[in-house]
This record gives sequence, C-alpha cells and structure tokens, in this order.
Amino acid sequence: MIENELLRLTHIQARGLFGMYDHEIHLNMDDRVTLLHGPNGVGKTTLLQMVNALMSKNLSFFALIPMQSFTMHFHDSTKIELSSNEGRNAAEDTHLLTLSKGKEKNTVSFKIRRIVNDLIKEKIDFDFLRPLDRDSGLWIDMHNDEVLTESEVISRYGYSGSLLDHKEMNSNEWLKDFFDHAKVHFIQVQRLIQIESNRRTRYHMKPLHAGPRVIECSRDFHRRLDAMMANYGRSAQALDQSFPQRLISASQSLEPAKLQEKMQELANKTANLKEMGILDEAYPFNIPQLDDQGDSTQARVMTLYVQDTEKKLEVLEDLTNRAHMFLENINQKFRHKQIQIDRDAGLVVEGDEGQKLPLDSLSSGEQHELVLHYDLLFRVPSNTVVLIDEPELSLHLTWQKKFLPDLLEIVGLCQFDALIATHSPYIIDGRNDLTVPLTDSG
Repeated sequence: MIENELLRLTHIQARGLFGMYDHEIHLNMDDRVTLLHGPNGVGKTTLLQMVNALMSKNLSFFALIPMQSFTMHFHDSTKIELSSNEGRNAAEDTHLLTLSKGKEKNTVSFKIRRIVNDLIKEKIDFDFLRPLDRDSGLWIDMHNDEVLTESEVISRYGYSGSLLDHKEMNSNEWLKDFFDHAKVHFIQVQRLIQIESNRRTRYHMKPLHAGPRVIECSRDFHRRLDAMMANYGRSAQALDQSFPQRLISASQSLEPAKLQEKMQELANKTANLKEMGILDEAYPFNIPQLDDQGDSTQARVMTLYVQDTEKKLEVLEDLTNRAHMFLENINQKFRHKQIQIDRDAGLVVEGDEGQKLPLDSLSSGEQHELVLHYDLLFRVPSNTVVLIDEPELSLHLTWQKKFLPDLLEIVGLCQFDALIATHSPYIIDGRNDLTVPLTDSG
C-alpha cells in the first residue's frame, strides 16, 4: 500500500442482510458514480450505513444489523470482511473482522452485542436521549421527539472508537494501516447532525440547521482563500526577488507569435480571476505588447516574465478551479441572487441590484444545495468514498434533474467515488448505465 494513497472501493457484498437479502454491488470505476435504486425495505440506506460504519471504524453499528457477512473490495486487491457467528446466547455473538490482500490474511474476533448497552449508557448524553420504556429498546430524541431504535441510536450517536479502543484491536498494525488509507464521507440529506464538544459532557449533539452550515462554509472558504493567497504572495515574492539573477543567465526565448499567444492566455486568466474575486488591483498582471521589431533582449525578458507568471498562477489553480465550478453550478440554480467571492468575507450573497444579503436569508433548499456542493468540492479528498442517501429529499424536480450532471462534473474534477441511494427517476435522469437495482430477491 502506497503511503498517503487512499484505497478505491470497487465493490461490496452483503450476505444474509435482514436474514433474506444477498446484495452485490460493483461500483462504476470509470464514471465513478453508482446509483442504487429499488423498493423500500431492501436495504439501500442500510448498505450505505454499513459502508460508512465499517470505513469509519464504527463497528458498534453492526450490533443490531441482522446479517451473515459484509465485504468490501478495493482496487489493490485489499478485501475487508465483517462476519457474524451467532451463538446460542445473543449477548455473546462473535464477529470476525478479516483483512486480506493476496495470500496474506489477518483476522480479529470480538463481541459487539455485549457492549451495546454500555455504549448507550456511558457514551451518550442523557440530557437529550431518554428510553421510551424499560423493555421496548426504543429511545426518544428530546431535540425533536423522534423515536429511535437501538440501531439508529448507535448509528447516529455511537462512539466510533468503542471497539478499536480494545487492546486486541490497537495491537494490529494491519488494521490501523487499512483505516489510515480508507476514507468515507457520508451525506445524509434528511439527517444533518452536528457534533460539538463542551465542558459538561463528553459529547453533545444538536440538530443542525442549514443556516449555520452556510455561514460555516463561508468561513471555511475564507480560511482556504487566505491560505492560498499567502502561498501566492510567498511564491510571487521569491520569483520577483530572483528575477534579475535568473534574467542574466537566461538564454532561451519563445518565438514572438508563441510569446504573444501565452501573454494573451495569461491576460485572460488573470481577468477571470479578478472577475471571480480571487485577484484584485493589488495583484496586477498587466502584460505589455511585444516590440514589433522582435528585439531579442525584450523577448528574453518577456519569456522569463511569462514563465514566472505561470508559476505564480499555478498556486491558485486548484482552489480557483473548484470555486469556479461551485459558483457556476450554484448560480445557475438561484433566482434573483448570486453567490460571490469576497476576499474579506469568504462567500456572500448579492441581489439583483447588487445589494448584499445575509447567507442565512437563502431558502432552506438553496442552503442545502450550497452546503452539498461546498462539501463535495472542498472537503472530500480524492479516492474518498462519498455516500449520499436520498438526495431528492431536499431538491425540487428541476434541481433533481441537475443533480447527476453536476455530480459527474464534480467527480471529474475532484476524483472521488460516489455511491447514491435514490428512489427518484429524476435523479437517475436516463443514466441507467450507472444504476444497480436492489430487488426483493436479493
């Protein structure tokens, strides 16, 4: 396994899910988007939750999922399998976690069910969670009076490190190495939860409204923009300071026509960056015209100048490509308002007449669209497995039809793999080649 290279998930298998389903899903490796569809109850959302739980080390999630085995295969022939070996005493059910690559195989056994009650009693803030009664195993989330099963409690609030804190798990370097190279990003459109640390309890959860999320996206972008411009400034300063010395030793120059072409490309690029709000007058790139006589000294100077300018702009390229796609995808959906980049504020909303509007004045649908696009474009490393559960829940029909084209474009730029569970034919939008049906027959 190459250091720092993330594993690409290629396919997953679930055997005996809910005691009746066998599912095998091969991800689309070229387009990098796979759509799961099927009737209610066949396990679309559960499969996403299982991928998320296993890749994020939340093994306690599997305590109340009836299944025989769950296997994930990766591009380098790595395979990880979680299997259940139910005993007579449910509290003593044993699970085996097996990681293999080629002939090498490592297995750890552990008991999940015996720690479920400890998870719920010791790891969860009872100020917001109450048992419905003594025997049902149901819980009430006091934030919204929602009734949750034990599996939903563990999935939503379970302490992800619970099993991996055990000595037998920590002693396995192969397992640690796998989790270091397998990353997942789960987007549950209908259940946005924010985890905050506070002094009173180990964990405190509160419902996450989109308003604070859009403001946090703006702040995050501002931090990224500041960091990028600081790098740009350092790069520009280093190149400018060494320019005279490098000019003395420079012997090559571009042909006048090629040099003029490159200068025009740079002029267009910097004009676009200024229009986006990335560059301003403090960072000008005013490219002079070449002398018609084709003076060789002028050509050497301008060739080095062009090369330096290209190097300076390379520092801006990654963030600006993502920002350009973000603004383009969002602004074509919004009516009577546009998202703009502000060097001092991050992201701002501008009305038809140029007036500034608060970010949280956007409608809930607009806010969710902004947050979804921002997360995908700025917060997901390449080769991460992105899971999106029922994206149609926050989108009207017009936006549902745009979801897949936008996602494919984002995936092409950011190079992650997306697995989506959906009921909506508008999300699929005719791309049946990207779908995997889950049926009652498994």
